[in-house]
Amino acid sequence: MRTFREKGKSRKSLVTKVALVVLGSIFLFIGFIGVILPVLPTTPFVFLALLCFMKGSDRLHKWLLNTSLYKKRVAPMIKRKGMTVRAKLSILLPVLGVLTLVFVLLENPVLRIVIVALAVTKTIVFIKIKTIRATEERELSRRC
Repeated sequence: MRTFREKGKSRKSLVTKVALVVLGSIFLFIGFIGVILPVLPTTPFVFLALLCFMKGSDRLHKWLLNTSLYKKRVAPMIKRKGMTVRAKLSILLPVLGVLTLVFVLLENPVLRIVIVALAVTKTIVFIKIKTIRATEERELSRRC
């Protein structure tokens, strides 16, 4: 027979798991939006969803690991612990292009400042990500 304390722990555990699944789903949704809108980053949100699912649901965790979104956006970054210059530019240049277009189309100075802040932040983030050589990437791909 379970004691009152054990019942409380299982309820708390269930509430925690449900909260983690809901939070992970929100992060994953934002990550999906980031695929469509280049202003939002995809990788950090998918990674946060993965962490939430890892603690909240084994089934969702395994499912996310097998999605093309994870395999294309998150797994390479985790395996290689960095990005090639080409990969960085293929992500950063379209984003900066869209932000520049939005900047030109907007007349509101406050929104223009927000656009510039987004562009600068995104550029700084990509500069801080470790840069690996294309030869290192090929060697890592062969080993994996």
